[in-house]
Amino acid sequence: MPDLLTTLIFVGAVALAAPPLVIALRRRARWYTLKRAKAVAIASLPQGERAMITGVIAARGDLLTSVIGEQPCIGYSATVETALGEKPWQSVVNAADCGSFYVTDESGTAVVEGPIFLARNPGAAWEVPPASAWPVTVGETVRSQEMLLRPGDRVSVLGRATMELDPAGRGSYREPPMLPHMRGSEKDPVIVANADELQVF
Repeated sequence: MPDLLTTLIFVGAVALAAPPLVIALRRRARWYTLKRAKAVAIASLPQGERAMITGVIAARGDLLTSVIGEQPCIGYSATVETALGEKPWQSVVNAADCGSFYVTDESGTAVVEGPIFLARNPGAAWEVPPASAWPVTVGETVRSQEMLLRPGDRVSVLGRATMELDPAGRGSYREPPMLPHMRGSEKDPVIVANADELQVF
């Protein structure tokens, strides 16, 4: 029977290893949730119900800087893994951030707000990160994936919408300007993926 110290080390190792695996499984599941969904026109978004829209994005505020490529973007999701010799890959970075943005299709514009989950393509290729982003030690192999949302990208967004007062919306002398806002929660975030990749993968 293993002693207490060995048991604690094992439990601690599992606890440290679990989050990256959970993130990867969640990302994959949400990717396929988007892939199965059918897009509706922004002008036809049902209020308070989960629906998917597809359109071109624009930033609502300042751009972020991605953690690997240091690129200006609306949002990013990045993973870095390392391997030493014959040892298996270990996740050393799982980072994501996304600002609020507009999505526009032929029928109108919607606002997307957080929390936002960026669902990366499960079939995306791994790349070698720039040396400036992750210096490699002797005998170590490094690979990375980074999904970026940039102004002008075409994305699919799954979430719940409500009509809200918004100066960016259209109104009239009788009605104030309104726009649909898609907001998420920690348990049910707005899910975003690259629309073109959803169609081919």
